Amino acid sequence: MLKPFFLLTAKPAMYVANVSEHGFKGNPLLARVEEYAKKEGAPVVPISAALEAQIADLPDEDKQVFLADMGMKEPGLDRLIRAGTPCSACRPISPPGRRKCAPGPCKSAPPPRRPRE
Repeated sequence: MLKPFFLLTAKPAMYVANVSEHGFKGNPLLARVEEYAKKEGAPVVPISAALEAQIADLPDEDKQVFLADMGMKEPGLDRLIRAGTPCSACRPISPPGRRKCAPGPCKSAPPPRRPRE
């Protein structure tokens, strides 16, 4: 009944936890967020804003070395984008009449609405 209204409260949730540089493992606060999100079936993406700032300032050739030294395969921003993609449905982001969709898996999304004339 409420689905046609696309209410924000009915949308899937995702939790992003800002942790310290060494707070990815053995962090009791992160564990609490993960436990809470598990009840909702929501993903949790731990990110260290301090590390992300350092990664952003590095030249491209140094980023992979830095990530390897930190025990990471990819930056947190990449993980955040990947985790958020299933949550976003392909919705029109341009004025009515133009067919342009936001990135996301369009298979599960409803077809775009046609503008009323």
